Amino acid sequence: AGSFLVMRRACDESVLPGRWDVPGGSLEGRESPLDCATREVEEAAGIKIPSQEAGLAFHTSTIDEDNGERFVRLIFIYGPVRSDVVVSEEHDAYKGVCPGEVAEDVQLVGYLQDCFEAVATTSHSLRRLPDC
Repeated sequence: AGSFLVMRRACDESVLPGRWDVPGGSLEGRESPLDCATREVEEAAGIKIPSQEAGLAFHTSTIDEDNGERFVRLIFIYGPVRSDVVVSEEHDAYKGVCPGEVAEDVQLVGYLQDCFEAVATTSHSLRRLPDC
């Protein structure tokens, strides 16, 4: 199995401060989910990923019971976690983590461990990543 790029949200962030999450965000205008994912990775980590080289590995959808909003989570894979990450102002650290091997001091956002496990068990392309 391969590793996932996770980034720790800065402690002064209003949403999930100090928690580790994959780069992500909301669609802008009429962009596709894949274009959104590659844009968010570039904004959060300074890495430009050609969208034709990324692939959808897993998706899930939930309803926020507090406000009735629907959240769709799409996990795309690209390749091994790179060393040229440039952490954005919203974050203060990054690392590659492997499903099932997340250190106790890495507090992932609530949904992420389930996503990692689902990707690890269903995605053949993830198995070729060399860094776990």
